[in-house]
Amino acid sequence: MRGSLTIIFGIIASALFLLGIYGAYNLNRNDYSALDQERLEQDLIFTKAKLQRERQKLAGLEQEFRNAFPFGVAVQAQMQAAAEIVGKTDFMFQNADTLDPEFILKNIDLAKDIDTQRKNINLLIANWKNISGTLDVGSIGLAEGEKVQKDITEIQLFISSLSKILADLAPDGSELTQFEIYTYISQIPSVNSVTLILNSLAEAVNSYNDGQLASPPAGFIEQNTIASFVTVKDIVAQQGIVANTEQEVARIEENLAQIQNIPEVQNTAPQIGVPQTYIPVNNQYITNGEYVNPRTINKEDFEGIIIQPGPPKLIQGTDQF
Repeated sequence: MRGSLTIIFGIIASALFLLGIYGAYNLNRNDYSALDQERLEQDLIFTKAKLQRERQKLAGLEQEFRNAFPFGVAVQAQMQAAAEIVGKTDFMFQNADTLDPEFILKNIDLAKDIDTQRKNINLLIANWKNISGTLDVGSIGLAEGEKVQKDITEIQLFISSLSKILADLAPDGSELTQFEIYTYISQIPSVNSVTLILNSLAEAVNSYNDGQLASPPAGFIEQNTIASFVTVKDIVAQQGIVANTEQEVARIEENLAQIQNIPEVQNTAPQIGVPQTYIPVNNQYITNGEYVNPRTINKEDFEGIIIQPGPPKLIQGTDQF
């Protein structure tokens, strides 16, 4: 009997040990999630601050680089201004910035012509992208400046043609009210706005010819003969640092989101040593939330049992001591 009790106590002890490990695991798992979230939040703050610093450094390098090429900067500025003017006419076209623009007003004699003009404008603006980047300012010379001048002159003709079409409209035959016609005219950029751009570009070209806006020598950019001069390699390297830092921010945010979406682990270990509750309800009992019919004691249950008179005696083999 003593051996049996030892085995039983051993099983109970093992069960308690395993349940302790289970509960500790669940507790530690929640603790680790909280610790990981706190660490990731701190890393995110630090990395975002680093990203801001690296972006500011890149902006400074780019500005310093552009300062070395005033003519290229001037040409790019006028390219951007002219492209913005063209963009202000988009509402007059379907598929405005594609190779198949279509004037929205029908039954207009010059509609086909204005469609063709807009298509050509879209093509030349697309070509500008080859010299519109920060690192392209050093490659813009007199030939590129004069080509942009010619392109902007075409934009001026396009705005002039569009303005003339709208000015010639009348309610009769256009299916538009006079108010609608005035509204269209008021939203179209003026020809004079393009003329101002051409004048600014012509001034930059003249200054370049006079040597006032001349760029550094060809080998100057790569050889970096002046210590303070920013090279293309410097900017490309800094762009790489910014890109890597952006990826790091995205990675931390993704990991943080995954941890925040993990539901808290509840301790579902069964309770040891908690007695079941029996509550009488309508001649029934509730044991751990379930109704159980009480057993009925009948006379037959005692048949065969002999009760002898005298003081109670221990049954042999039941004394654990």
